[in-house]
Amino acid sequence: MADQAESTKRKTRQSSSTSSAEENRLPDDKKIRRYTSFSDSETSNVSDEVTTALNMADLVMPKLELLLEKLVTVESKLEKVEEYVKAVDDKVSSLQAKMDGFESFKRETEKKVLELNERMIFANAERESFKAELQGLHNQVNQLKDEKLYMEVYNHRENLRFFWNRRGSHTKGY
Repeated sequence: MADQAESTKRKTRQSSSTSSAEENRLPDDKKIRRYTSFSDSETSNVSDEVTTALNMADLVMPKLELLLEKLVTVESKLEKVEEYVKAVDDKVSSLQAKMDGFESFKRETEKKVLELNERMIFANAERESFKAELQGLHNQVNQLKDEKLYMEVYNHRENLRFFWNRRGSHTKGY
């Protein structure tokens, strides 16, 4: 049983040393090394497949690089668009705040206009009242003037003198 454990340890050590040696090799060497146990025809098929794959990779690589460049360009454009959207969002927020201020100002102004309208209605009613009162006072003044004039005329009646001149006409005198 101890012999089996030692042989297992040796196999493990050998495989780990082989794998670490394989890790230090280039990827192309690893592929070739893996297929060394195959026959020549199989190796040639595998080698042809690997060569074909490498040729395809060489053909695809410039396209992938171009695609990567385009992706980088699109990413930078997206970043610019995000910055622009953020700037627009900030401006919209600013405009929204201003609109809220204007709406508040509008409500206050409408309230003040309503108060002014109420005051104007009251002032117009007072003006009409004063107009009617003034008209009544004018009527009283005119009536008092008429009475005064009548009294003056009545008082002057006693002071009238009539003179006769020689020609036969009469004249008034005061």
